[in-house]
Amino acid sequence: MEPEVAITFEQHSRTASRAPTFVPDSQPRNIFRKAQEEMIRRLLRDPVKVTSIIAGVLVCTGILYGKTFDTTFDTSKFDFSDLNRKSQFYFADKRNPFNRYGVKYAWGWTFMILLLHLLTAPPRGRRRLSDADETPESRHFHQRLSKGHRLLEVLLATAAWALMTQAILAGTSVTDLLRRSTGGTCELRLPSSLQRDPTFSNLQTIDSQPIIRTSDAVTGDSLAADLVPSEVYLSLPMQYCSHNIPITPSSHPELYSYLSPKAKQEGAEGKITPSQVQGGDLSLRARITQGFDLSGHVFLLVLSTGLILRHVSPVLRRWLKKGKIGPGETLVGSTHTGVTILGTAVASVWLWMLWTTSAYFHTTYEKLAGYVAGVSALFIVLALSNTASSVVPSVLGPIHNAAEGKKVM
Repeated sequence: MEPEVAITFEQHSRTASRAPTFVPDSQPRNIFRKAQEEMIRRLLRDPVKVTSIIAGVLVCTGILYGKTFDTTFDTSKFDFSDLNRKSQFYFADKRNPFNRYGVKYAWGWTFMILLLHLLTAPPRGRRRLSDADETPESRHFHQRLSKGHRLLEVLLATAAWALMTQAILAGTSVTDLLRRSTGGTCELRLPSSLQRDPTFSNLQTIDSQPIIRTSDAVTGDSLAADLVPSEVYLSLPMQYCSHNIPITPSSHPELYSYLSPKAKQEGAEGKITPSQVQGGDLSLRARITQGFDLSGHVFLLVLSTGLILRHVSPVLRRWLKKGKIGPGETLVGSTHTGVTILGTAVASVWLWMLWTTSAYFHTTYEKLAGYVAGVSALFIVLALSNTASSVVPSVLGPIHNAAEGKKVM
């Protein structure tokens, strides 16, 4: 027993004499990574609700930013020159590529991405995935949608976009109808050179349309407050604004008789706002002023982001489970993966432009109304498509549980 005790004591002495070595504890890092993955996984379980919450936060923070730093411009006013002086923020400039080619055609980009994502999706037989780590409560949000169901969602969302922003509802859109019913008027800003014409200065109407001179307006007049001071406007029927009808020599010959060659040249150079040259003639365009200008951009960006993330979230969830795929199970094709990455990137841009719109354009209530309209349209689209799938599952295909392959409805 004594030799064994001596050896044990000697080993203990050598161990005790060694300098302590610091071994970094990786447990906190692993805990943080697992918490991060769990958070992302939870976000992807119900992307529509999560998108609605994130969009609401962005709209509210944008509103607070605009109030704090005085960056918000009331778009119901006629002239945008005040915004150009007030803000030099790149993404708030309507002339930058993100606005000219991105947000301006936001639904076109969204529709293209959703259609490509649908067409490149692998057949149902390849969509096998191990979901052993999911809880029963979460499986309700992991619904696997048929291609027919997804296509129906895209078409319903397109109808919502058209009703809200395009003139297809009795010759007008919901946003224009709302603005008209709340006092909106269609006004054409006339060239300043007309004010120097003594004959024109005595006119009250031109081409049977009333002339508005802000210099003669009564103090406190709401219309004069929304127009540029010391300018002249021509009040036009609403269809000139709703349908973007140009003012041509054939439609307003009397007006064009007062336009000098210099004024026409100024219009061709873009010095008359807004203006456009068509067919060699100066063609002025009117704008709606006053009224409740519900933010169509907020509505559209919320709807687009929610639908994109709803359709790409199953692929994102599969990526999180990489390494847990069982034998014989596959992920998705490279083309579908590329479209998913593109869709996620576009949705991120839409969220950023949503904040920019909230910080720089529209009044507070107009932005909140656009947000409510976008979220409402999103959930109505989902409700209608789910109902249709339950009524005609043979056409649209039933909604399946991604974990168990069972029909949800």
